[in-house]
Amino acid sequence: MVLMLSMILLVFGLAFLGSRGRQYQSVIQASQEAQAQQLAHAGVEDARVKFDRDIQFPPSLAVGQNSFSYCENLTTAGGAYLGQYRVVVDMTYSRPPFSVACINSTGSVGPVNAPEALRTYLCYLDLTPGSANRYRVIRWDDLGCP
Repeated sequence: MVLMLSMILLVFGLAFLGSRGRQYQSVIQASQEAQAQQLAHAGVEDARVKFDRDIQFPPSLAVGQNSFSYCENLTTAGGAYLGQYRVVVDMTYSRPPFSVACINSTGSVGPVNAPEALRTYLCYLDLTPGSANRYRVIRWDDLGCP
């Protein structure tokens, strides 16, 4: 009887431990997705602040070129790679009457070649000269995971 009870407890214990592994994996995935979301948000804010504060931003575009891109890798204080954000700024409608810049920012967590989590935001920035809302986001779209 004791042997039978021990076997039943063993089976229940193994089943419990098996389910915990999946729970831990889902918690790790949710954490990585939140990090990717924050990286994408950081990319939008980086571009917005550069528009507002950097007199050399955006760089001069060649004839027929409407967009440019840049990325930033983020590391820990010890130098371990965390992730990156890649920003594409489209200046197609930057001149009046529209005066809008389109910012596409993708945050990725994990290795560059095989990211573990991605998130993309698409934002439109007001470029109207003399406006109180200049360099403010006028539309924010969450494109999710590409």
